[in-house]
Amino acid sequence: MLGTVVWELRTERPDGKKEFQSLDEIVRWYNEVKPHESLDFDHAETPAHAFVRKLRPTERTACLKRPKERAA
Repeated sequence: MLGTVVWELRTERPDGKKEFQSLDEIVRWYNEVKPHESLDFDHAETPAHAFVRKLRPTERTACLKRPKERAA
């Protein structure tokens, strides 16, 4: 993950703007948006999806009922 974070912090779009404005944005993208080949890549599984999938049924239900955090 560290290599990906460093790469994304340095990457600029063609218009010269940074793709991500903060480390929090990169971590959220990495865990909630970016599919990972080491997980179920055929279904574009992210680390967040894998975390929920691996919970026990009662834990999964409680986790899914929790309100999502909002970005500051």
